[in-house]
Amino acid sequence: FDLWGDVLCGACAKTTDKIGHQQRRIERRATRSWSLVRYYSNDGPFELDNTGPITMTPGALSGNTTLTASAAYFKSTNVGSLFRVRSDGQTVTASITAQNQFTDAIRVQGVGNQRVFTVTVDEDAVGAATFTLQRSLVGDSGPWTDVLQWTADVTVAYDDALANQIAWYRLGVKTGDYVNGTHTVTLNYTVGSIAGICRVTGFTSSLLVSVEVIADFGGIAATDDWAEGQWSDRRGWPTAVAFHEGRLTWEGRDAVNASVSDAFDSFDDETEGDSGPISRTIGSGPVDNINWALSLQRLILGGEGAEFSVRSSSLDEILTPTNFNLKAASTQGSAPIAAVKIDQNGAFVQRGGTRVY
Repeated sequence: FDLWGDVLCGACAKTTDKIGHQQRRIERRATRSWSLVRYYSNDGPFELDNTGPITMTPGALSGNTTLTASAAYFKSTNVGSLFRVRSDGQTVTASITAQNQFTDAIRVQGVGNQRVFTVTVDEDAVGAATFTLQRSLVGDSGPWTDVLQWTADVTVAYDDALANQIAWYRLGVKTGDYVNGTHTVTLNYTVGSIAGICRVTGFTSSLLVSVEVIADFGGIAATDDWAEGQWSDRRGWPTAVAFHEGRLTWEGRDAVNASVSDAFDSFDDETEGDSGPISRTIGSGPVDNINWALSLQRLILGGEGAEFSVRSSSLDEILTPTNFNLKAASTQGSAPIAAVKIDQNGAFVQRGGTRVY
């Protein structure tokens, strides 16, 4: 266990195998009120991207749907797994039921016909809303400027003629432009991709699982650009946890994963810069189960066969995705008993179970 504020995070290994249990959070609500909940990360960490011939096909862009594999892949122990599927092209859609609702953004680049995308408005009733296409030259979260507007059904190809510029577009209804009804709006762009993320909620067969979409997919065509999450009953769960240098770190089965800086539930590997998540393997000797982790002057990991010191450099700068090194500190090995921090030192039970170091 390790604590931040009113939240205690816990990791646990099973006694019969090294798969472990899903992480838990103990949350204090008030002086005498608390809850025990499962710990979830909705954006990673992920295994390496698929390099084989198997493709994945989402059943829908959003909501509760299915994920279909082109060959036998899924197991019943995949329930709870994350999957990230990158589309071939970008499709975003939204069902408009109120003002100030928009699609997610598409990213447009290139020159000439490479920049053309399709705008579709399926209005519930004529005059029930005014639909606005907006553009940002900064990023997918704006700021946004209006480009075109429609008050009726439309399907039109749009070319912004902004050669060699990167632009983001979204479609929806601004504040004050909604009257009534349910309206479907869509942007479809054949260039680029969108990384959709889902969590498996049910197992049907080795070819088909039910999923809950967390981040909308960018298409429903088969693609071989996908990755499976690192944590599940199939792949195993972390067996140790520690807060260190503003990150929540989970350790287990020869791996170390540290969250985005100051974002303890995020492992988004598209986060740029030194604040991005850290994902490493010990990569030395046999696969070590990590029995404990301590945040001392450095992050110390207690493996079954050795203890490891996690450091940046000899100057001990803060850990970053590009400044992270593992060095064996001793070869005593540890028992599956939590270590204890005493001032600036750590005490642990040696793997024989009879001595404390």
